[in-house]
Amino acid sequence: MVHGVSIWLLVAGMSGAGLVNAIGAFGTRSDFARWGYPQWWSILTGGLEIMSAVLIALPVSRIVGLTLGAAIIAAAVLTVLRHREFSHLAPLSVFVALIALAATSPCRSDLPERNRILWTAPTACTGQTAVLLASRLHRALSTRS
Repeated sequence: MVHGVSIWLLVAGMSGAGLVNAIGAFGTRSDFARWGYPQWWSILTGGLEIMSAVLIALPVSRIVGLTLGAAIIAAAVLTVLRHREFSHLAPLSVFVALIALAATSPCRSDLPERNRILWTAPTACTGQTAVLLASRLHRALSTRS
């Protein structure tokens, strides 16, 4: 349940931040200019945040969305730290926590192996799923030769 809630809070947060940055209100534009970014950078950032939210919302592309979101937030944290504007760290830390929660998907080990891959592959469940995918890929390639 925590996993699902964190995903949807992350989708809502990334969508909201993306809209604010893409619209480019005066305060947002002045922040980006003060940090030394070009005038169009807030629009690009907003577009990437919205894209990340869409990718996270879709189970098939969730891991890509989480990776993109983590890269965006990491860049934001580095920018804020470099310019010593620590007041921006509080909302960024919420995004970091939500990404961490969303990236830890419970593996569905209660399912039969043939169905487990269908349940876990599209999600961010990486450990057990990666091993299962690798073994199936190896088996498929070795039977062809």
